[in-house]
Amino acid sequence: MRQPPSLADRVLAALPGFTEAPLARDMAARLNTDEPHVKQAFDRLEKEGRAKIVRRGRGLHLVPADYPGRLCIICRAEFTATRKETVACSYSCARHLAWRNQDMRKRHRASVTASHARPEVKEKLTTRSREYWSDQASREQASEIQREKWQDTNIRGRRMVGLEAAWSSPERREKQKDRRLKDWQNPEFREKTVAAMRNGKRGVIKRRAIELATANPSMTVVEIAGRLNCKVVRIDFILRRARKEGVIGIRPGDGPRLRKRLQEEAA
Repeated sequence: MRQPPSLADRVLAALPGFTEAPLARDMAARLNTDEPHVKQAFDRLEKEGRAKIVRRGRGLHLVPADYPGRLCIICRAEFTATRKETVACSYSCARHLAWRNQDMRKRHRASVTASHARPEVKEKLTTRSREYWSDQASREQASEIQREKWQDTNIRGRRMVGLEAAWSSPERREKQKDRRLKDWQNPEFREKTVAAMRNGKRGVIKRRAIELATANPSMTVVEIAGRLNCKVVRIDFILRRARKEGVIGIRPGDGPRLRKRLQEEAA
């Protein structure tokens, strides 16, 4: 049984009937079909080499495969050039084409890394960064921009996929581990980080939990978690570590074995 012609075949057959290169909506009106499927047919014809898509203004038009004009490989715009090997219409499109090359990206990253390793460049970047982040308005503006981006489902999805792909690499995890261990061996970094952990915003739950446990020794972990609107597991971990460090004593619900061991150690 003979199969009916596909939409791409119908589009190609109707193309000579237009006096000018048609848009997808023009072709959809001629064939009495919807525009999204016509766009898919345009892409299929271009992929199979039976037609070409040319950009004129903001619209994408369909032209025959033997169209003599030179089309940009990136944006599909028509352009003129003296060199036959030129395939991009502008410097921007040429850079975009070059950036598709993995070796090009690798060489660029190596060049940037080498440049940032120079003492004068590193000092200049550090000074500029400190000046920017020392301004309260700049920090609030940057925070607001990031919050808006994370609320966008598309951006959030791409970031989560990228983070998962990055941290699935053993080399990436080892590199980050070595970097953090090296930073932790720096006394200045260690002192600054410990102070931030004890007095910064991230340690407010820990401080509040210890304060409640000290002021009300009879409060259980569940009661403290409810007061601070936190998970019981998190508060239990905080209090256990505080008890181990000697900040607080035995808590209700610690269990007879733990009580006995701590009493033996105290004796």
